[in-house]
Amino acid sequence: MTDTERIILNIPKEMLERIDDFRRKQEVIPSRAAAIRHLLEKSLGTSKKETSKK
Repeated sequence: MTDTERIILNIPKEMLERIDDFRRKQEVIPSRAAAIRHLLEKSLGTSKKETSKK
């Protein structure tokens, strides 16, 4: 990721627990930031391959 921007995000405790549950289900536990990026990409329907084509 070379073109990034830092954001500050307040997340409800319940949502953070769901994110942590997702993380623990992965073969290699990702950082919270990586998990959130993954979930956003999945939700928005964009993958790294699709964004690199633009």
